[in-house]
Amino acid sequence: SLIDQFASRFARHFGYDYRHDALSWMREVRPQHRIHDKQGRFSNIGQSLHLKSGIISGYERVIIVDDITTTGATLLEASRAFHNEVGNMSRQNDLSCLAVTKVPLGEQFRSGETEEEPDIRLKR
Repeated sequence: SLIDQFASRFARHFGYDYRHDALSWMREVRPQHRIHDKQGRFSNIGQSLHLKSGIISGYERVIIVDDITTTGATLLEASRAFHNEVGNMSRQNDLSCLAVTKVPLGEQFRSGETEEEPDIRLKR
């Protein structure tokens, strides 16, 4: 996917480890682009992502990359999953979120694509 290509190039360029499998869905969600109200998007995505246990151990900086940010619901859910895992660790990590898209404005609402998992970047 376009986001996967961007994220892997970004990671290589800035010296990050690339982990496309760090976040996973815990339950099925409807594609966010099919939900047009902010509260509906937050309800749809809430408590749906899980950060693999121990995957950020040893990293000081983490960047989560998503494809499109309209309300920020997916990135907030990814952040929740990150902080849930960090709560189990003794050391603090720096978290940043980045959204990148090449989709013309409004096209995301006409697309039939399904929701993809956000990618996560790790730096030691």
